[in-house]
Amino acid sequence: MQNKLFLKAADVCELLEVSTTSAYEIIANLNSELEKKGYLILKGKVPTKYFVERFYGIEDVCQIPQEKGVEWFHA
Repeated sequence: MQNKLFLKAADVCELLEVSTTSAYEIIANLNSELEKKGYLILKGKVPTKYFVERFYGIEDVCQIPQEKGVEWFHA
């Protein structure tokens, strides 16, 4: 997932440990928020930076603690 501009449902499933259906719902909700703010969206994908801001409350992905030597992606 390193250096991905957008996350897909499979990525969200892995990061949040949720089902594929839940991942698509999360992506749809985040994209709805972005649309209301006037941004263009891609269905089935969410910008990595926005996902990280909403779920972790941080703007820089590098601030997320690494687990078990896994390198996090950068937005």
